[in-house]
Formats: sequence, C-alpha cells, structure tokens
Amino acid sequence: MRWANPIEQKILDPACGSGTFLFHAVRNVLAAAEEAGLSLEYRAAEVTKLVNGLDIHPVAVIIARVTYLLALQPVLINRRGAISIPVYLGDAMQLSVTAVLDAQELRVKVPPAPGGNGETTLDFPEVFCRDSMLFDKAIEVIRNASEAGWTRRQVEAQLGQTMHEHFIRTAGLERPKQIGPLEEKGIAELGATYLTYDKLRREGRNSIWSYVARNLSRPLAYTHAGSPWANVVVGNPPWVAYRHMSADLQKRFREISRGENVHVGGKFGTQSDLSALFAVRCAGFYLRAGGRIAFVLPFAALTRGQFEKLRNGSFFSAKIAWEEVWTMDDSVQPLFPVPSCVVFGRRQARAKAMPDKVRAYSGTLPYRDAHEEIADKHLKVQKDAPRPAEGKFTGGSAYREAFRQGATLVPRMLCLVERKSAGRLGTDQAAPFVVSRRSSQEKKPGNCSKAWNIASKRSFFVPCCWARVSCRFGSSVRSRASCPSRIKVTCSTRRLLPIAANRASTAGWRRRSEFGMMIVLRK
Repeated sequence: MRWANPIEQKILDPACGSGTFLFHAVRNVLAAAEEAGLSLEYRAAEVTKLVNGLDIHPVAVIIARVTYLLALQPVLINRRGAISIPVYLGDAMQLSVTAVLDAQELRVKVPPAPGGNGETTLDFPEVFCRDSMLFDKAIEVIRNASEAGWTRRQVEAQLGQTMHEHFIRTAGLERPKQIGPLEEKGIAELGATYLTYDKLRREGRNSIWSYVARNLSRPLAYTHAGSPWANVVVGNPPWVAYRHMSADLQKRFREISRGENVHVGGKFGTQSDLSALFAVRCAGFYLRAGGRIAFVLPFAALTRGQFEKLRNGSFFSAKIAWEEVWTMDDSVQPLFPVPSCVVFGRRQARAKAMPDKVRAYSGTLPYRDAHEEIADKHLKVQKDAPRPAEGKFTGGSAYREAFRQGATLVPRMLCLVERKSAGRLGTDQAAPFVVSRRSSQEKKPGNCSKAWNIASKRSFFVPCCWARVSCRFGSSVRSRASCPSRIKVTCSTRRLLPIAANRASTAGWRRRSEFGMMIVLRK
C-alpha cells in the first residue's frame, strides 16, 4: 500500500478475520481518492471495487462487514445509489475445487442422510463459478426449476438463455460474449447437478446447499486464468500445524503442498504449517504478475526447516521474489502468543529467496492493538539487522543415509519366533525348537517366505513381549520391551507419555499382549 497508488490497486485480504486490514486499506483508498479529487458521491462505490475480503468463518465475515462499513463512514452519507460490502464467506485455499483435465469445477460434498451410506456431490463448472453474478443467477434457476418440477432439458435451456442475457447486460460498449463449446459443456454439467439438487430437495435435504455453493464459489470469481484479480494480497493467514489438522485436511494438505513444491517431509512432516501453503496458494490464485504480497507469519518461517521451501520462493503456481522482512520476536509485547514476522514479496518470473537483512522491532507496547503512531513511539527499529539464523537440519548418525526405515524389524517372520510343542518327551532346553511367528499383516517379501523350523542354542534367543495398547481416545501405540511382566502406558489428550515416565493408572485402557521370542545374533 505504501509503495503504490492505492486508488489504482485492487487489494484482497483472503483471511480477513474481523477486518482490521480491510479497515486500513479502505481508509488509505479514501485518502487517495480525496487527494485525486474524486467526487464525494462516488468514493464509496469506488472503494468497494478495489478492496475485497474473504474468510472461511461466517461470524468473522459478519464482523468484517461491519468493520468495512465503519471504515466507509466518512463517505456513506454522501454516496449515490446502493453499494454492496465486498466481504464474502469462502475458502481462499479452494480445497473444494477439483481440477478436471484442463478445467476446474467446484465440488460440494453432501453427507449421507441419517442412517444412509455413501456421499453425494454437487458439481459446478468453472464457467459459472468465475462470474459471481452469473453463478447467483444459475443457482436461482436451479432452485425455481426444482420447485416447478422442470426436467433437465428445460433447465439447460433456461440456463443457456440466462447466460446469453447476462453476457449482453455485462458487455457494456463491447461486443457481447457468445456461448461457445466450453459454455455449452458447463450448461450440460450444471444440468446434471440440477438432478442431484432436485433429488436432495425432494428428500428434504436442500436447506443449505445453494447457500454453501454460493460461498464456496466466491474465491473462484477472483481467479482468472492468466489474469488474477488482485494487485495486492495482504493478510494474517491461519497458523495451524499439521498435527492439529483434521484427517481430511491432512490428506488434502499433503496433496496440495507436494504439488506446490512447498512440502517438507521427514521429521518436519508433522510440524508443517498451513500458513506457508496458504501464502503460496493465494499468490498463485489471486495475485497478478508484478503484484505485491504481504503476510503475517510465525517467526519460525525465518528459521525452521518446515518453512525452508517457502523461504526459497519457487513454487509450482507462482514465483515470489521476497523483498523485505520485519521481525517481532519475544521482546515485542503484547502482540501475539508466539513470535512473529511480516514478509513482503512480489510475484515475478524468477523466484528470489528471503533477504539476509531484516527490519527488527523490539520494545514494549502500552497495550495490545496499539495504533501505528503509538507503536512508533514505543518500539525501537533496527534496520538492516541480520536475519535470524536458520536451524541446522543435517547431521546425526553417520549411517543415516544408509537406512531406508527407522527402528524396526522386517521381515518379522525372520526375527520373531515361538516355541514349538515337542510332545511329552520334551525338548532340549539348551537348544529349544522354534518356529517363525506368522501374522496376517505380513507384507512382501515376508509373506512369501517359508516359515523357519529350527532348533538352536538358547543363547541366540531373547524372550520378549509384543504388546498393542489401545486408549480410550481411539489411538494405539505398539511397544516392544525385553521380557516385561506387563506394559503400562498412560495417555493425555494431546500425546502418549513415554513408558519410562509412566506412573499413572491404566484404568480405561484395553491391552492385548503376545509373548514370544526374538532372535538375537551374538558373536
């Protein structure tokens, strides 16, 4: 905002929350409009064309709309005509959008009815989703047609007419767009969606799906192939570690982060943060070439391994040249519960890693959410400070690169054995007769191997207990101990406690232990 003329920039906050960034963006645009001499009666309408917001939480959207109105207060009374507050409920990461060949569609998952099985989907083609006005009109056609009992052919004919009229009304002085093969395909796909919607309505399950589809489609309206909507993308994205995500989100996160080249696996897998992927997706979806991006991120984005690829700036959907970094460590209070930073970049043809010099802030604020002028008086700024050192993520065992797996024993049938009954005559206790321990969970090549039946010196075997312990929270842990009489494991709601530190009761737990012997190679 400070580097460019605000009245010529389209600004998007894809995670607007209560609307703090939107408030200041609106006020900056109003100041620029006044300086440019724009008529007072047109300023409110002009601002709504330039400053937009998205959030996935419905309550946050309501609050942000009120905040937006408060920012417009100086010009509201003088406005000409009605205005619409451009803050929408929607998923900026577009996790519900599915790529189909070279096109995209919005897929809304509908859970089964109580007692039912299977999942239904409502699919909306991109040709409708990328134009919010056209999408709303199409939804109205589907709703009204379902109430009137129309056939799919009637609905598709009405959708074609609605699209044609929409193209004429929005053409302005230009030649109206014509309905081509892509539009015809979209109409046919939406006709199929109508049948699903009509079935849901007849089952009494249609109360929210048109509303859900409208909101999920909003982010697509800001995404245009080759020409995204925003010149500036700002915000404070959600900070959510991988280990705290739901199972469905974890699966989608892995897929997208690998595709975007932002995924860092290994020991950083469970520490990966949603904020990194959020920043990359927003740059790819909404930021124009040459546009600027600024995000508030955890301080770990500058130092920790899970953010290593984010710092490099090279992603599948966009290349970011990082230009500036502000740091606010623990010395800046009160601010966030954890240290934070602000990163600034520009979408370019070539990526550029984060700079070695940063703008470091320190000091104590008189109160939380202090105004910029007050913060400037209480905070010290060190320009061109060294960027915080990155953690060292190499080293460890000299054998690290020689292993494909961690601490495990496979194939199990070559390592775990059980005593074999020898009848009434017994067996030599110094050289017991044993057989491979088999399991239905064996994988190749172990499940293809023939079981061992051997008699060997007792010194080559160590008694062991293989236990599966299941907790009331649905988790399970498998532990191996050398000949324990029992295994006692306790659990908190957040993590399993180490066996060595366990002193609590095992009430509420279910335990199944299997005793056998393990082969140990000795010299």
